Amino acid sequence: VDWDYYGTTYNLHFSAGFTGCTQDQSDGTLTPVLGWYVTHDPPGEPMERLATIESEMEALVKGHVDEAKTGTIDKSLPWYVRVSLLYLERKAIYGSLAKQHTDEGERLEKELTYSWYSAKQKQELEKKIRTHEEEKSELESTPWFDSVEDMVQALSDASSG
Repeated sequence: VDWDYYGTTYNLHFSAGFTGCTQDQSDGTLTPVLGWYVTHDPPGEPMERLATIESEMEALVKGHVDEAKTGTIDKSLPWYVRVSLLYLERKAIYGSLAKQHTDEGERLEKELTYSWYSAKQKQELEKKIRTHEEEKSELESTPWFDSVEDMVQALSDASSG
């Protein structure tokens, strides 16, 4: 759930269920105790968060394919507002990951030039560089959208098959 608190959005989890039980001392019967609590989304790995974001966006758009197909979407509707927030979060995570990959790639390439590294250390470093390049390629192959509208249109096209 997103909570908009004076212009700042907080991602929250609402949890509810059985939290325990009590026992009546006179007859021994058990009574369930129900409760609920709210927590912030726990921080996670960026790629895991992206998978969650993309799954949620696909589900939201899939539920509103007909609206998306008309081309005239009421942007004040809760589902569209949520998709817009997820789009911005997705964009920010991809931007951050791209910068991290660029910085890490430069660091690895520089480290490869160190003369004091043994042949085994250089082989391990080359393996890291190959893994890094594969991750970078995967990141770059992810579809990019110039706007929320483009993304909604693409997702609705994919949902309607």
